[in-house]
Amino acid sequence: MILAFATPLGEGTNNQAELEAAIFGMTWSLQLGFKNVIIEVDSQLLVDWIMLKTIPPLEY
Repeated sequence: MILAFATPLGEGTNNQAELEAAIFGMTWSLQLGFKNVIIEVDSQLLVDWIMLKTIPPLEY
């Protein structure tokens, strides 16, 4: 299954938008009972945040 969505985010950075999209996708998947989920992103920074290698700034 592939999910795509669009929603207004207001002002922010591209990193903030990608992080919010990843959080939405993971939350949605868990709510529907999916256990094995692959998330594809094109930002190494976002990967590091998700894998807890670095901490996102507080405003994110």
